[in-house]
Amino acid sequence: MVRLELTDRQVAILEALLLDATLAADEAQGDRLEELRALLAAVVEYRQGASKDAKCIVCGQAFAQSKTGRRAKYCSPKCKQKRHREEQLDQLRRRMLRGVRK
Repeated sequence: MVRLELTDRQVAILEALLLDATLAADEAQGDRLEELRALLAAVVEYRQGASKDAKCIVCGQAFAQSKTGRRAKYCSPKCKQKRHREEQLDQLRRRMLRGVRK
């Protein structure tokens, strides 16, 4: 599988070209037609942001990553807050076990 970094305009052009090629393909070109349909489906999925390529580290739910910026660890602010509270409780327990209180 080849992963390309494309701009939204490039993706739109690719989608249009694939759609035109799919509509123009004969049934006699069965393998090629199936390849074009698969490529078109992948481009449409990419444009819709439906690629589920990450899992939340709290609940394990799959979610779509942003196309730019830092990779997300959590599927929602709720999971992020839950993880933060769990970390605070762990720190408190460790301090209490050592006998150090704040």
